[in-house]
Amino acid sequence: MEPIVYTIKDVAELLQCSESSVNNLRERGILREVKGLPGVRFNKKEVEALVGIVDEYSPLQYRKLEKERNELLQENEKLKMSIRKITSDLLVMVEGELKL
Repeated sequence: MEPIVYTIKDVAELLQCSESSVNNLRERGILREVKGLPGVRFNKKEVEALVGIVDEYSPLQYRKLEKERNELLQENEKLKMSIRKITSDLLVMVEGELKL
């Protein structure tokens, strides 16, 4: 399972800088540490946003979106079929009126 917080060492490796540089970022308020945890920890999403890594969706959210997409594609196909049928019925009606 992926961690939801990073240590100073993790952030230093990710940013390819020294641990003292990470501490400088923390002291300047660029990185906020997560309170209530042992040691110094940083929120994963906040660190990744700073680096430019954007992972908008969790795996669960991604699966939900994928399921919703598939449902919408099925609904779209049903609607297309309905439109084809209505169009066909209208053409038959118009042809009948033109023959009169």
